[in-house]
Amino acid sequence: MKRRVSARVWGGVLAALVAAPLWAAEAEDPFYKGLQERGLESLMKAYVEQPGVRPAGGGETGTVGSKVQQAVLQIQQAATAKTVADRDASFEKAKELYEQAIAEAQEALAGSPATDWKNRADARLQILTWCAELAGMIFQNWLKNDLDILEVTDRRGGDREKVARLLQTAEQQYRAAFQGSMEWQSEIDRDPNRNQYVNAGYTQRLRDLQRDAQYYAAWTAYYRAWTLPKDYKPPQGGRSREDLLNDAITAFQSYRALPDAVPAKWYAYLVAGLAQRELGKYEDALTSLANADNASAPEALKIRVAFEIALTRVRQGKFKEARKAIENAREFFGAPKINQNLYGLAMPLVEAESYIVEAKATNDAALKGKGVELLKTLNQRDPPWPYIVLNLMPSLVGAQENIEQMEPFGLWILATDTFAKAREAKDSKQLEYALRLFKIYAQKVGEKDANYAAALYNQAACLLQLGRKEEAAEAFKGVAESAPDYQYAAESAKYYVGVRGQLYEAAKTPENRDAYEKALAWFVSSNWLKTDPDQQYFYALVLYRGEKYEDAAGQFAKVARESEYYPEARYWVALCRFEGFREKILPTGDKAIILSRARVVAKDLVDFADYARRAQGLPDEKRQQVLGWAQAACLNAAAVYIYPEVGLYDDGLQVLKDMEKTFQLDKELQGRVLKYKIEALQKLRRLDEAMAVLDTFLAQAKPEEIGPALGDMIQAMIEDVERLIRANKKEAARTKVRDAEQLGDRLRKWFETSNVKNKQQQMENIQYELAELYLASGDTERALAIYTEIGGPKPEQEEQGKPIKVDCVFGMARCYETMGEAAPDAGQARPHFERALELWRVLLEIEEQARASNPARLWDFRYHNYYCRYRLGDKEEVRKALESLAIIVHPQALGGADPILQKKFRDLRGAVSPAP
Repeated sequence: MKRRVSARVWGGVLAALVAAPLWAAEAEDPFYKGLQERGLESLMKAYVEQPGVRPAGGGETGTVGSKVQQAVLQIQQAATAKTVADRDASFEKAKELYEQAIAEAQEALAGSPATDWKNRADARLQILTWCAELAGMIFQNWLKNDLDILEVTDRRGGDREKVARLLQTAEQQYRAAFQGSMEWQSEIDRDPNRNQYVNAGYTQRLRDLQRDAQYYAAWTAYYRAWTLPKDYKPPQGGRSREDLLNDAITAFQSYRALPDAVPAKWYAYLVAGLAQRELGKYEDALTSLANADNASAPEALKIRVAFEIALTRVRQGKFKEARKAIENAREFFGAPKINQNLYGLAMPLVEAESYIVEAKATNDAALKGKGVELLKTLNQRDPPWPYIVLNLMPSLVGAQENIEQMEPFGLWILATDTFAKAREAKDSKQLEYALRLFKIYAQKVGEKDANYAAALYNQAACLLQLGRKEEAAEAFKGVAESAPDYQYAAESAKYYVGVRGQLYEAAKTPENRDAYEKALAWFVSSNWLKTDPDQQYFYALVLYRGEKYEDAAGQFAKVARESEYYPEARYWVALCRFEGFREKILPTGDKAIILSRARVVAKDLVDFADYARRAQGLPDEKRQQVLGWAQAACLNAAAVYIYPEVGLYDDGLQVLKDMEKTFQLDKELQGRVLKYKIEALQKLRRLDEAMAVLDTFLAQAKPEEIGPALGDMIQAMIEDVERLIRANKKEAARTKVRDAEQLGDRLRKWFETSNVKNKQQQMENIQYELAELYLASGDTERALAIYTEIGGPKPEQEEQGKPIKVDCVFGMARCYETMGEAAPDAGQARPHFERALELWRVLLEIEEQARASNPARLWDFRYHNYYCRYRLGDKEEVRKALESLAIIVHPQALGGADPILQKKFRDLRGAVSPAP
């Protein structure tokens, strides 16, 4: 039966140190009693709660004391951190804050008046206390789990260097607290006013601090020596590992003389036994450990002693005796107590090691099998046991060259270890190796194995990290389908959809969209939808992007009311039907179908607007957004009615009037509403009303509102023209452009009397847009006239203080080239192509000299230069020039990255090539 290691038990180092020190039997003081019962964890709390201790300077709060408070908060954050990195970062910050507080308090103490003995004493005691607190924070909080891992793996797991470094810091702070309290105690003993310190309780608290710090300094010194590698080489003049271990034995020697009721006595024997084992003195170690196993010793210590005796026997090579020690402990203490103690839970590790090491010595495969089976059982426990097994396996079982012949358990451990290291190092070769290992494992064990699904999942994760997203997506889908009860099956299903979405967003090809759509369809039709209901919305959205409007509307309608996307989905239902109407119904030309469908679509849009106005419980920002969609929906409903193919202009006008009554329209929307109203009135031949609508608005508007409103209307008309051009309705487009130009003339007059900034530029921008639309709709002469009006007949010539109007040159070049192409014969075409060539050459020269040349423009201008020369009869020169250019830019194609330009260049080269 699996058992989760409780927080109380998993604090292995605390369990190792629950021994109350020598003073525990002296009195029933709550501090010492709590220290005895709860171990080191009470040390910092007890010191923090000591009455009368204040930060340097005499106050109970202040910048120095606040830093310690901040440090305590960092410790609390570390306790709830989700990652080791976050945990270490919080502890590191707490350490820095303590060190800053100590340094600042020492500086303040040095500058305080010598006559202020009380505040100076409080500050001095506080500094010593903070040193002990800092040491305790490192030893009992920060290093707790790290030492646990090191101990149960006998230093084959965990971060040994980090532990050794921090233990040294903790030991230094404990010794600083001990030495500082000793020196101050000596000063007090020589002080004529000694009684004032005694009466105020300082001497007693100093004695308490001395023995606390001395005891814990001995523990940190032992652990620091223990963590050092056996081949440790001390610095010049430093003490060797053996010296440090003997020092630890000596440091605990005095505690053996304590009364039997004091647990510190028995922990002193424990430390002696552990240190002697490290020194290779196994019989001495067993004697010391046997002494620690006293009837008066705490039960937790007795269980640990059983563990340490068994481990010592393994180190001796007496494997049967090791297993017998474990068997005796289990029989004596019973499973409930064993399974609530870290060292009891770790006994199978020692037992497994005894089998495997003995098997190596005797070449007994059966013994090795027993050990491996124990490790398998441990590996099935909750974390951190799989991590512990992972760290032990290489040293116990060793590597096997032929991975195809490895046992599944060893293969699993190797694959897991390889994958973890590869991810951390971002090593693609190791990721490939991990992928191979997981594949071999899955093939060996089959789907009935407990780790089969995890092997498939890890394969998918390897593929994802390798950037092989297509394969990763399908692998994640395979996990979700083949192992629906796997703990990460739901995540696999989400990854499948998510990775397909990433592929689509990275390259919006039809193939990627179809694959993403299929993934979403699979997800929303499965039980996984309840784990992420929002995918229903995204499925509908990708259907919309695929122009499957009716299907998309149906899927948007399935979005749950509880979803955060419900308002959007309501809008998209109407919008999809609107888009379907425009793209699918209107082109049919069937008047009956168009008319009946138009009424349905318009009603859907208006119904959404009604919903939006009544929607309750939305955040303010979302509500404003939804109301914005409602306005757009009403405008689209009016547009449906006003389409020439529909012709329900009165219905459209009514929607627009209701909009004006219901919503506070912004300037842009006002212009669009005005445009539709004017258009509807014109279609109804109510021309006087149409002009009255516009004139009434202009008469009532503020001067600064007239221009923007006209500009918005012009922009709306320009957008309408662009739509007509895209639909190849050029005649209708030219008519609309002329209407827009008339409004532009009115706007220009307004500009002339206004004080707006950059009005000349704004006027020119409108002219540019009109000229472009004329050119696109086929009225080249009018486009050229506007360009000439903007830049003059020679816009390519520089005027003093004025830059060349490149956009104007570009427009005129296209106009002349178009006119040349439309000329009835070569003679009439020639002057147009000659003028176009002059302008294209200017543009090419400007682009070539630009600091940040645009490759696409450069190729475009080159093409038109060659094309005009070809049309002017320079066929042979153009051919040679293109051949030379092709050699220069090889392997790049003529035309750069633009496939359209590439085709133009190919066609041009074909035109100038000699006939076969």
